[in-house]
Amino acid sequence: MYRCRLTYEEWKCIVAKKRKGIMVDTPEFSGYVGLLDILEVSEPQVWKYNGEALTVCDKGYQWLMV
Repeated sequence: MYRCRLTYEEWKCIVAKKRKGIMVDTPEFSGYVGLLDILEVSEPQVWKYNGEALTVCDKGYQWLMV
């Protein structure tokens, strides 16, 4: 079974965050859906991808997890 957690403690750059989640059980999807609101970061996380800079974590970003 795959489990997703909404803590992200290993992301040291996240200073403040807000989490919420719900269980969903419909014919199309059954499982946990979570939203992580990133409120404050010590520094944005910018990764190189296909030769371009891609920001994956910054203030105001949201991560939707299923």
